[in-house]
Formats: sequence, C-alpha cells, structure tokens
Amino acid sequence: MRKVIPAIIVILGIHLAIGRTGCSNDAEKQFEEGNLKLGGGDFEGAIKALDKAIELKPDYAEAYRTQGTAKAVLKQHFSYLQAETTVGLEKVQ
Repeated sequence: MRKVIPAIIVILGIHLAIGRTGCSNDAEKQFEEGNLKLGGGDFEGAIKALDKAIELKPDYAEAYRTQGTAKAVLKQHFSYLQAETTVGLEKVQ
C-alpha cells in the first residue's frame, strides 16, 4: 500500500492539473465529471463518465488517456487488495 498511494497521488495530480473548467459541451462535461470522480477515488464512476465522454466524442484523446489512467489505478488497487487478502489468509492457516 505504501507504494500505491504515492503513485495514485502523482497520477491524480497530473490529471487534475490538466483538467478543464467551464466546459460547454456534453463530452467535456462528462470528462470533467470523470476527472472529479478520479480525484475523489471513485475509479469505477470515473471510468463510466469517461466512457460517456468518449461515446459523445469518439476522437477525445484526453478522455481516452484519463480513462486509461483510471483503469490502471483501479487494477493496481485491486491487485494490492488481492495480495493483502492472500497474505491474511496465509497467516490464518
């Protein structure tokens, strides 16, 4: 977990720094929502919002990149939880 948290903070900081404010169209609004959810740790919600942004604007490169980040962080989080569960079960046995 010690390695996961700093990586998440750095990645989220980068994405939040490049996020847009005052978006006017629906794809950009979904992108903003995805960034906010990513920053709040709601990785699945972020992925859903970014899916919607990509659906509305299929050439939205920033949304694809941010979605990839959300999926990578979510995968890393689940891998950590799986490892912790395995170690915990080994200690019990």
